[in-house]
Parts: sequence; structure tokens; C-alpha cells
Amino acid sequence: MEQGNTDVRLLLWGAWAFAVVMALAVLAVLVRVWRSFALPVFVEAAQARRTGDWWRPFLPREDGSWGPLCDNRYWSAMRAEQPGGAWGLAVRWGFWGLVALVYTAVPLYGLVRALGAGAHYLTSS
Repeated sequence: MEQGNTDVRLLLWGAWAFAVVMALAVLAVLVRVWRSFALPVFVEAAQARRTGDWWRPFLPREDGSWGPLCDNRYWSAMRAEQPGGAWGLAVRWGFWGLVALVYTAVPLYGLVRALGAGAHYLTSS
């Protein structure tokens, strides 16, 4: 009878270890996605605020390259050859602000929910 109990414990430890490894893998993916999408928005917003030029992230640089908010073909619609009107600036920052908010808030919300579910599971007996 003791052997069966040990087998169940080993199975539970294995399941727990697998869950921890998978949680770390998901966390690694979420951190990578956040660093790719949300972090550049925060960095560019801080630089724009510091310089007072909110068009800066969307304008070409001195060497002709583009900043991280409009550097590839998918985000090229955000590019501006010269500063435009307030509406264009509001659309650009509104889009990127929403992206940063979603990629920051949704994982945090999921983490809080997961921790809450885990705490509920641990406290209920």
C-alpha cells in the first residue's frame, strides 16, 4: 500500500515540476513580447517628453533610418516625413499607447488571476 502512495506523490511532484517549467516558459515569452512592443513605446514617449518633440519617434532620423515605432513594413503607416497636425499625432500615440497598455495590463491581470486562483486552491481544504 505504501508503494502506491509513493507513486502518487512522485506523479504529483512531476506534474508540479512540469507546471513550473511551463509557467517559466510562458513568462519568458510574455517578457520577450513586452520588451519587443511595450518597452519601445515607453522609451520613445520618455524621449519625446524630454525633448518636447512628440513627432520625433515618427520622423526619419538624421541617417535616414526610422525609430522603433515605425521601422518595419507593418508599422510604416506610422511614418511621417515632417510633423503634421494634432489629429495625426493623436492617432499615432493613441495606437501605440493602446498597444503598450494591452501588452502591460493583460499579462499583469492574468498573473493576478493565476495567483488568486492558486491562493484560493491552497487555502481551501
